[in-house]
Amino acid sequence: MRKTRRGLFGFTAPIGRLLGLGGDKDEAEREAIDKLETKVARVGRTADGGWRLTFDEAGTWDQIDTRGWVMSPKVGQVAVISRGALGSYVVSVDGQRAIKMRRVN
Repeated sequence: MRKTRRGLFGFTAPIGRLLGLGGDKDEAEREAIDKLETKVARVGRTADGGWRLTFDEAGTWDQIDTRGWVMSPKVGQVAVISRGALGSYVVSVDGQRAIKMRRVN
């Protein structure tokens, strides 16, 4: 169950409950993941020049922040994906400052 939750981390809709994986709301809140540490599996760019990162167990994410990282992310680096304010998510790669990103798949 925990592996499934890690794989669904970052989706804005309660996909787990839609798939019948969740119990009551209190149980889901107790077991919610606030932060996920994973590795970068693929690095690319979006059409507007932002970063597109694919992670080992957390899907593909696009940059929605106007600021970027000082050092370009590379495959194999450790990334931390955290919940931000108001349903947003921030991603830090290799200990750099976090930028806002959105999960696309």
